Amino acid sequence: MVFRIVLLGDGNLASLIAEGIVARANCQLIGTVGRGDEVPSVVEYDLLVEVASPEAVGARVLPEVEAGATALIVSVGALADQTLRERLQRAPGAALIATGAVGGLEFVRALALSGGVEHAHISSSKLPSALIQPWMDDALVARLVRGDERIIVATGSAQQVAELFPRSANVAIALALAADSWSDTTAEMIADPAAINTTHVITVRGAAGSARFEMSNLPSPTQPRSSLVVASSVLRSIDAIIAVHTEQNAGVGNLLSLL
Repeated sequence: MVFRIVLLGDGNLASLIAEGIVARANCQLIGTVGRGDEVPSVVEYDLLVEVASPEAVGARVLPEVEAGATALIVSVGALADQTLRERLQRAPGAALIATGAVGGLEFVRALALSGGVEHAHISSSKLPSALIQPWMDDALVARLVRGDERIIVATGSAQQVAELFPRSANVAIALALAADSWSDTTAEMIADPAAINTTHVITVRGAAGSARFEMSNLPSPTQPRSSLVVASSVLRSIDAIIAVHTEQNAGVGNLLSLL
């Protein structure tokens, strides 16, 4: 069986993933969909892989999942929107998210099922220039452009931080989903001139135990807001979806799932 895949997004990350799809004998890349392109009919593909933007999840992925498609979401920060999450969960298709680049989430999910998570926190550090946002005032932008000091630019709930940094807070939302707790999952975003690697430190505590995980990922040379391992994570998720589909000879089900 050949698994038919459509890529939503035509940037550098999409190009890397496209190369990996084409190299797999059990995959067929049906097409790469850019901003002004039409998504093929649901019956023409088996999996829609979103690597576009948080805005594209609501505008373009949601209609496909509501039409019965299976979609893999990379812009996980979009799921800070509760209405969007709930619509994806109710949809007849399947919405899954790629989180293979985030270590420790399997433990967090198990903790959530073993009496619940009491505390989950993530501290993310990136180069100052990668964190500049349109909502920032001129003084803060100037400090980030200068890039010679460590600044905690945002702190709050995972949802609040993701709304401020929709393209840089995928890990915070992935943690909240794994912990199954939006009220007890907090985040902070740090601009650090020493953060040559993007660093995430996760601490979690629950009834069944506690843990601390630290990840230090090289930024993509072509897309500094994204880690170099993201493309490999997405391809690993695609392989997992194909394996489930092949074993069950059916879709992956109606769920919002962490792979």
